[in-house]
Amino acid sequence: MVTFDADLSFLYLASGVSLLVLLLLAWLAWRRVNKKRLAWRMAASSVGMISLMMLALKPQFRQTVLPQEAILLTEGTNQDSLQSLLQTFTGDVPAIFTTDSSSSQSFAKQEVKWTPDIAYLRRNHPQVNRLHILGYGLSHVELDALDSLQAIPHLSLLEGGFHAVHWPQLTQAGEALHLQGIYENKAAQPVKLVLEGFGLRLDSLEIPASQTKEFDLQTLVKESGSFVYSLNVFINNRLIAAEKIPILVEPPSLIRFIILESFPGFEVKFLKTWLSERQYTGIVRTTISRDKYRTEYINQEKVNANTLNATLLETIDLVIADEQSVSGLSSREQAALQQAMEEKGVGLLILWKEPQNRKGNLFTNSFKINTPPRLEEQPTRVTWPDMSSGAVSISATGARIEYSPGTRPMVQDEKGGILVSTQVWGRGKMMASLLNSSYMWVLDGKQTLYSSYWSALLSSLVAGKEPEQTWQIASKIPLVHHPLTYTLTTYASQTPVGLSGNVSFYLAQDALNPQRWKGTFWPDSTGWRVVQTEGGNPYWHYIYSSSNWKDLQWKERREATLQWANRQHMKLTASSTSVSQFVTKPVSSLWFFLLFLGSMAYLWIERKL
Repeated sequence: MVTFDADLSFLYLASGVSLLVLLLLAWLAWRRVNKKRLAWRMAASSVGMISLMMLALKPQFRQTVLPQEAILLTEGTNQDSLQSLLQTFTGDVPAIFTTDSSSSQSFAKQEVKWTPDIAYLRRNHPQVNRLHILGYGLSHVELDALDSLQAIPHLSLLEGGFHAVHWPQLTQAGEALHLQGIYENKAAQPVKLVLEGFGLRLDSLEIPASQTKEFDLQTLVKESGSFVYSLNVFINNRLIAAEKIPILVEPPSLIRFIILESFPGFEVKFLKTWLSERQYTGIVRTTISRDKYRTEYINQEKVNANTLNATLLETIDLVIADEQSVSGLSSREQAALQQAMEEKGVGLLILWKEPQNRKGNLFTNSFKINTPPRLEEQPTRVTWPDMSSGAVSISATGARIEYSPGTRPMVQDEKGGILVSTQVWGRGKMMASLLNSSYMWVLDGKQTLYSSYWSALLSSLVAGKEPEQTWQIASKIPLVHHPLTYTLTTYASQTPVGLSGNVSFYLAQDALNPQRWKGTFWPDSTGWRVVQTEGGNPYWHYIYSSSNWKDLQWKERREATLQWANRQHMKLTASSTSVSQFVTKPVSSLWFFLLFLGSMAYLWIERKL
């Protein structure tokens, strides 16, 4: 079958122009007085114009080739699985290829051909239409290069190790770092997981022999900056794996606050000290008598704080108040606070000193509190998200916040009773707390626990500023010398260009979301790397060596290969199409050039005869 390497419009144009020129030459030859060799002149004119047209259209032959099978060895292939597969072929042994450079030496009994990538295999062996894949499989990028090639997986089983690992790669100083995951220990001895950093053992956990167990290693991040912790795996004090845990630690967000208290108390006294030590700026307003207040200013200049109005709330991120102060707000103050919460993202924390107090307004009535007949303080073990230890003891009454749709429990006792709860108000959040004795942790020397508690509450409550642009990467474990896809979301009007170091790469706009752009970059070194647009915010991320997190790499490749094969099988079954392959071979332009040159030479010589 003959095809042309040209689009349809150019094909029609070239054919039309050639036909007109051919008719012109035929007419000129016919009207000549000398009619000798007329047929030869007509033939030469036709050959010349057809040859010229073929030079422009570049014809090529499309031939059906006999389908062939091949075997691809990837990392993790063993000799037994290859031998078992070879025994299933009754005729000639298929060609064996590998993308793993070490496989050509590992399988000396077979002729194994190394191929740099799947695209090279497709390009140089187009007759292959079925590919048997052994080992742990291929990555998403390699699978995309398969195109219509039918993939048949014969994958190796994973040999234990990490099945999943997760940690926040961006956090704030003073917050707890949680390293969570699943580890399968197939060894006959226990395995010890150790989180290390700054030359210290920060946390550890033992996985019994022949067991799969979830783990949660924790530490408190105190300093800001970029750090690389280490997750080490030991058997009998012998190091068998050391994985990198990169983390970016930002300085704590500088919260601007105002505290409204109806009468002085120890909870607010210790809280304002803690806020001041973290360089937060704020105001503490304590009621002395009706419409009379004592005002303290922390790390800021004096302002008029007698009335909670829109002007004051413009400079505030968080309002902390007891229920009596909130209930005592005037209607104008309530309206100003509600607008600031809904439109500006201001947070409101209500500290309930007297849960039995039923006097309320729009804010305090948003939470329903169940109180027993007698409110007595008693030790209560509580937990909250991302805490760096197990349940801790604090003095609390028997009052509990009733759960309702739209609320989120923040602090709970061991029976699930809610002591601190949050709900969303427009762009802001409101939180109610029944705990008023966290200061006791400071008196007991548990400053770290106190800091963890209040950091968790405030970070959950205060709305962060939405960045003008955000970056994301597709891979959980980005590897050096592997393609890495970046996704940029930006509302800028100009076309963004990605910059990684001194190298720029282009971004393509998403067809459905005009604010989203995607681009691919090949990192050439390991370690911390920054990507940004010109004048944009830098996005820091870590590039791993190919030897890092091998368990997760193999698991991801295995799952991707199986999913690809299943999707392809369903597609072929639904369409009922074969996987026949075709080879396109271009016709050499030299032949058409020689024919054109010969025909033009004949027409020139013929006129001289």
